[in-house]
Amino acid sequence: MRPLLSECKATGKAEPLFFCPCKTTTMKHLNLKDLENKNHKLMNDLQTSFERENELFKMSVMASTNLTLAMQKHNQIEMKLNKTRKQTLLILALFLQSFLAFAENITEKSSVADSLLIELRALPHDTTRLKLLEKLVLTEQNSPHYIEYAEEMFNEAQYQKNPKYICSSTYFKILYYYNKNEVDSVSKLVNYVKPIAERMEFFRLYFNAQKLLIYTYTYKEKYEYAINESLKMLEKAEELNNTDGRIAAYSCLASAYHETNRTKEEGEALRKAHKYVSEQTTSSTQFNVLNQLIVFSKDQKDYSSLKTYLKENKQLLQKMLSLDPDMYESYFNLYLFSEIFQTYYYTGIGKTDSAKYHIEEAQDFITPQSYIPYMALYYDASAEYYRHTKDYQA
Repeated sequence: MRPLLSECKATGKAEPLFFCPCKTTTMKHLNLKDLENKNHKLMNDLQTSFERENELFKMSVMASTNLTLAMQKHNQIEMKLNKTRKQTLLILALFLQSFLAFAENITEKSSVADSLLIELRALPHDTTRLKLLEKLVLTEQNSPHYIEYAEEMFNEAQYQKNPKYICSSTYFKILYYYNKNEVDSVSKLVNYVKPIAERMEFFRLYFNAQKLLIYTYTYKEKYEYAINESLKMLEKAEELNNTDGRIAAYSCLASAYHETNRTKEEGEALRKAHKYVSEQTTSSTQFNVLNQLIVFSKDQKDYSSLKTYLKENKQLLQKMLSLDPDMYESYFNLYLFSEIFQTYYYTGIGKTDSAKYHIEEAQDFITPQSYIPYMALYYDASAEYYRHTKDYQA
């Protein structure tokens, strides 16, 4: 094979490329120092390339790490939001028990508190005084003076050594501290009243007090302990053949199961509670179970069941109001709850006109005294409706 030719600038002759005497790049006249310099430059370039690749790798790792951390942070935020939603649902379900314990017995409006206090001064230290104090406590349930009246009733009951009113006044105090989330006070009062209630066979109060205590365990995330205590309560209710106890136990179990994502067990417990509720005439117990079922059905997107329980809830409200029309304003929180979940229901099945109607209806029951978790749910239900209708400017 003939070598390639190149013209030599010095001689003007065509020389083979590799043997041209004037070409510094030929093997014939290759300068070793230049070779070393080129080799050194090549090594430097290679080192720089390695350093750049290493830097890019580090940046890639850092970006990947940041992305992982961001995803973890997102997941943590999402978990916190889900937990907050669940706790809100739990709180509102539990709140019904305390609210209805009052609402069921209120016969006077808070505007009569002054006249009751005047009347109280003239009464002797007997059961008439205790009855009036009880009416005052129930009437002033939303007043900052409520706990003062409950304490006065408790002290009067102790003075008269009346176990019935000792129990009821203690239960009013339990409700107060329960709503304040003061677990130690709740525990102390429940342990105080249970032996008295059991001795006097006031089993409805006995089991309701125990239920509030177990609810505090659930809210404080002591789930397994709450379940164990609920099962003990159920065992005692079975021994006594007491329906109130069975309902209370199954309600507590359902709440603990809800918080631990045991959906199947939660549904079973609620259905059992609902079955026993049919044997009851106590509105507070019926509302408590119905509203737990409403929350559960909405959470499971079981719109058929949600429709059924909302209908039962509405009928119960109408029945209560027909018995005492003056209680209408006292039931505003219950009506607000109903309208909120009607909104969820109609949004869920795609009937946005009906959902909008219930959003507007709910506004009629919002007052400065509206329960905070209900307001949180109201805004959540409204947001869900607007997302569904893609009305992002609302």
